[in-house]
Amino acid sequence: MPDSVPANLKCPSCGGSIKPTDTVCGFCGSSLQPVVDLPEPAKLAGLSVGASLRVVHPKKGELTFRARGRLLFTELWQASHGPNVPWTPTGNYFAGFALEPAGYLLNWQDRFYIMDERKSLTDMDINRDFAPYARQFAQSNQTAKVEFPYAGGRWQMVDIGRFAIEFEDGEGSHLHKGAVGRFIHAGSGDGQALVIDDFQSGGSGGQDTLWRGYQIKETDIQF
Repeated sequence: MPDSVPANLKCPSCGGSIKPTDTVCGFCGSSLQPVVDLPEPAKLAGLSVGASLRVVHPKKGELTFRARGRLLFTELWQASHGPNVPWTPTGNYFAGFALEPAGYLLNWQDRFYIMDERKSLTDMDINRDFAPYARQFAQSNQTAKVEFPYAGGRWQMVDIGRFAIEFEDGEGSHLHKGAVGRFIHAGSGDGQALVIDDFQSGGSGGQDTLWRGYQIKETDIQF
């Protein structure tokens, strides 16, 4: 994959603006050779930047959004536990979308989230509020029921792991291509969800972030 992608790409047949991942021109329908050859995410592969989508929100009903930006996550794993064992891609890819009006749509494995509230975090926040419970969850091989208090509610650990950002396009995303970090997913008894992205690499890869919203079903998303 190239480190940089040419700006202002045009369809050679009609001159319409195209994205580096396009295989078909949205203006004239002609076939294109993508500038960037991306792996397919497990879900939401057909949702692209600029497209409209409808989401059935558990509390607000059906909402219409525009996808402002997209992140392609690759899942990382260790062949065995240990501080010197490298983290490598599993071959599984998942997509996240910055939305307009403000929001975030994420798929990870078989879970889908629509997130309403975004909060920037510091390392101190993460170490105080989440890291002790994530370690406890990890020590049980993610089998224990680990609960913790946060923002006046009671939450249960659902999943923890590591990610890298394989690709980004559009705007409005809180992470950027090349970012490497850890995630924490937690839920409450009424369907609310927390998604914490703990960004670890240096440079301009992203901002440690907490999203709060709801877990939804794949059938709640239409585009």
